[in-house]
Formats: sequence, C-alpha cells, structure tokens
Amino acid sequence: LSAGKLLGLYHYAEGTDYKKEADFFLSKVQDFIGKAVLALDWEQTDNQSFSQNPYWCKQWLDYVYNVTGVKPLLYIQASILPSFQEIGDYGLWVAQYANHNITGYQEHPWNEGSYLCAIRQYTDAGRIHGYSYNLDLNKFYGDIKAWEKYAMASKNSQWTVVDLATAVINGEYGNGEERKIKLGSQYSQVQEEVDHRLGASVSVLARE
Repeated sequence: LSAGKLLGLYHYAEGTDYKKEADFFLSKVQDFIGKAVLALDWEQTDNQSFSQNPYWCKQWLDYVYNVTGVKPLLYIQASILPSFQEIGDYGLWVAQYANHNITGYQEHPWNEGSYLCAIRQYTDAGRIHGYSYNLDLNKFYGDIKAWEKYAMASKNSQWTVVDLATAVINGEYGNGEERKIKLGSQYSQVQEEVDHRLGASVSVLARE
C-alpha cells in the first residue's frame, strides 16, 4: 500500500465452522477492510466440505459481507462453475489453465469469454521479469477504480451502522476484543451508536 499498489487478501477454506473461519480471517485483515479486495479461496485440498460446494461458500461470503459491508470475491476452478449459479451477487475469480507450460503475461488467456468473471487465473507457471520461479498469473477485468470498488464497503449494504448497533446490543458481536475484531473498521462508528442508544433517554429515542 505504501508503494501505491493495489491489495487483495484471501482466506483458504478448510471447510470447518464457517463463522470461526470467517472470524479468524477478519481478525487478521481488520486493518485493511475498505482498502483491500477480500476473497474466499475454495479448493479441494485440505477442505473437508468441498463436496458441499456452494452452500458452505455462500454462508461464509454472506457472513463476511454482513459484518464488513464488503462483498468478497469467490475463487473457484472453472470445472465447478455450474454449481455456483445461485451463489448471489459475488464476483468470481476463476482458475482455468490451457496447460502447465511456462508463460508470461497473456492479454487474451485461453478460453477467455466462455464465462463471466472478475478475475481470470490462467496459469500456475507464470514468469515475470526479476523473478525466476513459477507464479500464478491473473487478468483482472477492470481498472483501478473497479478494484477499489470491490474493496470498499457497499453503500447499499443491508447492514448499516444502525443495524450493526442493534446486533451488538442483542449480543451478536460479543464484547471487548471479540467485538472489535468482528466489526473491523466499522467498530468506532457502531460503538458510538451503541453508547448513544444505551445512554439516551426513552423520550430522545422515541423522537428519533
């Protein structure tokens, strides 16, 4: 970020309790919410719920969106795309390789246009100048503003500060450090709303 680069952060799913995995992820990235694109990496290796495919993913994605207001991307392989038609309004990051041959940047990856996606990963054997080992190479279908839009909390998010404050008062976000982690960058605003409600008189709240 200090170098002016765009940032993305992903969670590799293990398919355990989706809330615990999401909370773990959010605890690590809370300082970057609103600055980085968030993503769920859904692969078969070390994933005990892979056979469930869209169900587990949707729970995780919806939970992270509800907590942060940021809609994560979903990273999946092209072969399982048909199972994710009803996943919701989440951008897709699709992996599909023509082969495993060493390659540089490709302006038009193999099979491009066969499906819609936000990012296309087209090789795991990519090489760029100054680095002599294999890299995953991707093509993002957007510009800087599009990337930043994926990273920012949606103004139309179903969870406003008022909604989150209600959830906090109902005990859904825990206390202390747990609450800070779950609310991330929205903690101060939400806590201010909570304090206002708990400290306000009934007549003031009635008027509001």
